[in-house]
This record gives sequence, structure tokens and C-alpha cells, in this order.
Amino acid sequence: MDSINAFHTPVVSALHSQIGAGPQWSLSVDAKGMALAQWNTQDVQFTHPESAGCTLIFHLAGSTRVTGFKGSRCVGQGVRRASITLLGSDSTRWELGGKLSFVHLYISQTALDVYVQRNQGIARAPWLKPCFAKDDPWLSALFMMAVQDQILNRSTTESRLLNHMGDLVLEHLLRFYSHRVVPSEPARTPSRLSGSVLSRVDEFLQSNLSQNVALADLAAIASLSEGHFIRAFKQSTGMTPHQMLIMRRLEKASQLLSDRNLTLAQIALLTGFASGSHLGEAFRRRHGVTPGQFRAMQGDQ
Repeated sequence: MDSINAFHTPVVSALHSQIGAGPQWSLSVDAKGMALAQWNTQDVQFTHPESAGCTLIFHLAGSTRVTGFKGSRCVGQGVRRASITLLGSDSTRWELGGKLSFVHLYISQTALDVYVQRNQGIARAPWLKPCFAKDDPWLSALFMMAVQDQILNRSTTESRLLNHMGDLVLEHLLRFYSHRVVPSEPARTPSRLSGSVLSRVDEFLQSNLSQNVALADLAAIASLSEGHFIRAFKQSTGMTPHQMLIMRRLEKASQLLSDRNLTLAQIALLTGFASGSHLGEAFRRRHGVTPGQFRAMQGDQ
């Protein structure tokens, strides 16, 4: 469960204790407030606890004898393979008969809110409507690709697929699973940050490259709410605070590569990347070469 981020650890821990075993595998999804986990069970009853977000469930294989309850009300009985169930933040109870395998995609409310703030200009995401055993070929295909991606990349702790497709998943859910009436006030019109505020934010980022920088800390520098800060920052710089942080980390990594006494793992630690491989992937995406190739080119100059 080390790869599950703080948004979803309580849910995964509760299921682990009730089912009697942890997930077969679990993956984080970058900093998007999302995570994946596959569970295998047999003849079990458990309660999915309240959470600060929603859980998207893909019925992967095995028995179809699944019954769900919200309080004393049955919300569904019997599932089809490759069907989709969406749970909201409320607690639900489940009875699973026989052997079966399912994949969870955990999505925090923060992930949804940040997405609509950035793309739709509203402060809060609409509620997602829970559903049971729904046919959704788009999501089914995505889950199957995610499972295959895990099979091919067993050593990774991040879902590369959903790192790239996370926004598409959120757009799909908000388009097809949300209530028509958006329970949100319009977001404030984006405005630009002053040069002095941008300088203080940038200084804070560069002073904390090796740390987990919290959005709340950056917003406090500008004396703005987190949502307003994200919009104003992007309006001012053309990128999100997270994109700026990654850029500064890669700039620092480029400087440190000139010191041949430092290993890639050490440079990753100094610049806030989870591992040398994580740094390598980010470096290659930005510069078109690996850190090793970049270091070799410096030596040729």
C-alpha cells in the first residue's frame, strides 16, 4: 500500500483489514489525487467506508454474485464481467459470493475540483451519481489497458497510462456520471499574480525542491484560496504550480549532473523525485535525452 497516496489510504486500509488480505497490486497516479488497486476475494462481506472522494470499480473476472447495500436498501444485485460500478463518498456494504477479481480506481474530490477549476471555471465539481454494474465500453477498455500496463511494468509504483489519461477519465466521469445541476458557485474570474508574488512563489519552490510542496503553502504566499491561486498562477505563467515545480527540479538536476561524483539516485533525492528512474523519465520527456546522455554530452564540451 506504499504507492497509495494519503487521499485513499484509509479506504484501502479498511478493505485490507476486512477482506483479510491486501490488494494484488496498487499504483499511484502522479499528483492527481488518484490511485489504482486490484483485489482478489472469495466469499466475503465487507463495508466500503465513507471517503473524501469516489471509487470506480471494474469487475475484472470470476463470480458475478455481488450484492450491494446502502443502509438497509439494496442498491444492486448480480454484476456482469467488465461492468462498471461507481461508489460515492457514503458508506456501502457488500456481499461477494465465490471467487472474483475487481479493480478499484480511487478518485479524490480534490482531483475533481482542481480539474473543473482549471477547465470549466467553477469552484467545485458537481456530484457524481453512483451506479451499479453499468456497461461503459470506454471505461472498460481503459481498465483493461491499466491491468495490462501493470503486467508489463510490475516494478513500477505509478500508473503511466493514467498519468497521461487522468484528465480524460475525469472529463468522462463529469460528462456521463454527474448530476445535471452543478452544486457550485461560479469561480472568481482569473487574475494575474503580481511580479513580486510570482518571485516569492518561485523562490519558495526552488528552496524546497526536495520536499513535497503543498498547494496550500503556495496559495498562502499569495493570500488566495487554492483554487483561485491555481487559476491566477496559470494565467500569469502559462503553467500550473506543479508543472513549474517539475521544471525547476529538472533545471537543478541538469546542474547537478555536472558533478560526476553524484549518482542519479542521489540527484533524484536532492531534487524531489521518487527514484532515479522517475527522474530519468521526466528528464527524457523534457530534454529528449537521458540524464546519462546529457552528462556524457557535458563531458564532450
